[in-house]
Amino acid sequence: MNASQIALAVVMNHSYERDKAALAMLLASRARYIGVLGPKRRTVRILSELGEPWRIDDPRLHAPVGLELGAETPEEIALAMISEMQSTLAHAPAVSLRTRTTPIHAASP
Repeated sequence: MNASQIALAVVMNHSYERDKAALAMLLASRARYIGVLGPKRRTVRILSELGEPWRIDDPRLHAPVGLELGAETPEEIALAMISEMQSTLAHAPAVSLRTRTTPIHAASP
């Protein structure tokens, strides 16, 4: 599968140069969601080295990846990442359902 067919991707190779190459490929692709695991400052540095037009405010770019759920363990971090991906794909805000004042699903006829 080539990068133009990827809908979702998360970058973390534990190698700065490999992460830089992967991020460059993904940014040039049609990927809808590009997550980068690790500190935001690391992603900002990679983007500055890649040069224009790549910017941290690219709406596809999620760095650091994941929702703020208080995640600590690998499993919790994975859940935070998947939750952000679902929220992004569904164009839905990641908020608690208990704050809703309307039904979650449309009523059936």
